[in-house]
Amino acid sequence: MWIDAFKTLRAKSLTLEGRLLNGSIAFRGSAAGDGNDATARGDAALAVMASRLPPPAELALVHPEATPAKARQAVLALAFEELAKYQSRAYESGPAGLLFITQQIVDARKHFAAVRVGSTPIAEVFRILSLTGAAPARHWKNLLVANPGRALLGGPHLRTLRMVVIDASHPRTLQHLPNLLAQPDLAQVPLRIVVAPPHEALLTKVPGRMVWLWDTPTSAQLHGLLTPTAIPKPAWGSRTYWLAAKPDLDEKFADAEKLLTEATRLGAGGGPPEILEGWAILTALRGLCVPLEQAEHAARNSRHGLRLRDRLGLLKRSQPTAGGELRHFLAMHWAGVLAALDEAYALLASEGVPPKLSSLIDALDEFDGRPDLPLRIVTGGEDEALLLASRLADIDDRLRRAVDEGTMEVVHQREEARRVAEGRVRATILTGARGSRLRYLDLFTTLDVNVVAYPSEAVRDRQRLERYYQRWQPMADGTHQRIVTMLKLGGPAWGSDAAWRPPAVNVHTTAAPLPAAGAAELPEASLDITWVSPEDVPAEERVAMITAGDSAQGGLVVIEDVDGGKLTLRSNMSVDIYRRETEKLLRVSVGSVLAGDYLVLLLDDECESLFERLCEVAQQRRPALNTLHLERWNVAKSRLHRQFGTRQAIYDRLKDRLSVSYAALKDWFGADRDDDGECIGPREEADFLLVALLSGIYRDEADAHTTFRSIHAERVNRRQLGRQMRGAIKNLAKGHTFDLAMRTAEALNSEAEEVMHALELRVVAKVTRVP
Repeated sequence: MWIDAFKTLRAKSLTLEGRLLNGSIAFRGSAAGDGNDATARGDAALAVMASRLPPPAELALVHPEATPAKARQAVLALAFEELAKYQSRAYESGPAGLLFITQQIVDARKHFAAVRVGSTPIAEVFRILSLTGAAPARHWKNLLVANPGRALLGGPHLRTLRMVVIDASHPRTLQHLPNLLAQPDLAQVPLRIVVAPPHEALLTKVPGRMVWLWDTPTSAQLHGLLTPTAIPKPAWGSRTYWLAAKPDLDEKFADAEKLLTEATRLGAGGGPPEILEGWAILTALRGLCVPLEQAEHAARNSRHGLRLRDRLGLLKRSQPTAGGELRHFLAMHWAGVLAALDEAYALLASEGVPPKLSSLIDALDEFDGRPDLPLRIVTGGEDEALLLASRLADIDDRLRRAVDEGTMEVVHQREEARRVAEGRVRATILTGARGSRLRYLDLFTTLDVNVVAYPSEAVRDRQRLERYYQRWQPMADGTHQRIVTMLKLGGPAWGSDAAWRPPAVNVHTTAAPLPAAGAAELPEASLDITWVSPEDVPAEERVAMITAGDSAQGGLVVIEDVDGGKLTLRSNMSVDIYRRETEKLLRVSVGSVLAGDYLVLLLDDECESLFERLCEVAQQRRPALNTLHLERWNVAKSRLHRQFGTRQAIYDRLKDRLSVSYAALKDWFGADRDDDGECIGPREEADFLLVALLSGIYRDEADAHTTFRSIHAERVNRRQLGRQMRGAIKNLAKGHTFDLAMRTAEALNSEAEEVMHALELRVVAKVTRVP
């Protein structure tokens, strides 16, 4: 058995891998993560052994709950292996240096610099540098840190590296993992270590690739070997479906899904954009846990102002174009898709309160006896998360306290994935099945997962989840023993792991049983179809997909830069530009870009809002109490908006006492973010207290005052970050090199620097509009 090899390895206290396993090497500093993290120590030992294999070698360390700390542990282990190798010979020909690919550039540098072995900082031995345009001279002491987008640019300097470690714990990096694995320059590095959650790209058979899966039984065995008995071993978390009984509504959802699934299959996973939009509308309707009227109000007041009703209307007016079998299928069945979605919308509108809300309350009752248990409710979209948090706070005092104190949080799917990547794992209630991009969060869970679903939705979800587990089954059936033998870890070379089986699920229903399998199952091949959640498609892209064919509103825009590069985008999409003459950074539609503008792109997500990314990085570093205050303020605003119906009604209630106009109050309740921070909340505390106390969320003025201080600190920080970002871009526009721009912007060790490592500036030479 593989665990016997680890026992033998742990006893070899004179070797680096043995000392890593038995804990005698004490990495001081946060880069090492939790000292009792047995799988991180296992990663470190496996990485060291993999570094001694003949090149090329690739080891994927798959964690259901991967974090940057686990990846940093592997980096440290490899760095010390290099140190031991080169202590007797300071220079040796051949590849040298280590590259760490991560979303957290600044944090990684700071973590590594803080690590000590004994009293010696590793920064005195290794050169901890960010990978920029100017490549450092090849040396084994180089410990380079790079954003995944910048690493994807490649370059000859990458081919001189000895090792690369990819931290794919963040969902954005995970999205780029297939491209990182296929990047030609990175593919030539002798050793590649990948730390990631379960991802389909790692199941592809590639020469030299080894996949070590820390499934639940494997993790439990290693914890039993390496950690004190007082620390509980990982165990399977239960999965429970709470059925929302509404047969007529469920039938419409099932009809739409069957037709969209077949269309997606005939389109080989692609097809016209209307199919993608149909999936997104279906998932948004099916996942709804708040009254449709409230969701539509929130959508109208969001940045794009597009309600589900608007999107359905645009979809009806569009005409998907395709060839072959898909063309004939759409000619016969596209009207059926639209009819099913339209009828489902009408049924939800007539319901008032969606059936899923009652099922959600039933699920919450299960946690009634554990009021202090951290709980996370996950919705399909960001607007719905705020509405649901507000509605739950209105139901009873117990739920209100849980929301106020943060023991129960309501977040959307992408935010949940980011929090899991930060190691913030909680028992979870999903308001609908996860989309395929985030399906990895369902695998090998160690905490309870509850899914509020319609009956046919639950059947589909179970079928797909079982198929995901079947794909990973071979990675736990003898694979660990084979890797132990390949790495020469020692111990007996016989025996194999018992094949695990995922735990059975529970189904709670008060009205209707699960549909019969024959009526609910999709064809076997259709279970592999990728379906879309609202969070899988940016809102701007959703609008563009169904207006691209309208010459009055859509079309394509080809942007050519001075270096000859071309970027083709839909004219309705938004991008960031910098105009040197005004020194302003603007978010505009692609159709408004002019020759001479500086196009600001993010290497790992081209059209994402630059300031949204800045806010995301700032949130990761913000004190937890400040974050709780800001989330509570968002719930207060959502509750007020639901109570009064419109922002004008809120203003009419307070206008005699407010010191600002309606336009200012309107911005407080909007969904936009800007670098002046005006949309967060009132500048004046007196105005804030009027709005906050009207919401009923706060106990008294003193309680509201603490939130105002957090809002003020956030506003100041956003202004500072905005100035730093504009300063850095200004220097790039002046022709300064990336390294010089980073220094002169005085953005070092800040959120702005973090974003700069993923940033690219292109000078627009020509803009061509294609009807």
